[in-house]
Amino acid sequence: MVISDSAVIVIVLVASLFLTALCAALFRHYNPTGDDCKAYERNLEQSKYMRAVRLRNYGFLKRESMSAAKDLESRCMLRSHSL
Repeated sequence: MVISDSAVIVIVLVASLFLTALCAALFRHYNPTGDDCKAYERNLEQSKYMRAVRLRNYGFLKRESMSAAKDLESRCMLRSHSL
């Protein structure tokens, strides 16, 4: 009995999806953590730093947008289009 190439690919994909789901379920079962969100919480110092970085980048983008007409991605001056 010969199995076609596409059937082998489908069988491998289904088996790998099943194995991945099984491993995830076993991991969740043997390592139950109720504090999943706690691992992603930032401390106050990191939050202040990230806010400062966002404000600095926002100010830079605002200055760039207020200057002469230019393409902000390539930093090339745009030709003025008069109507």
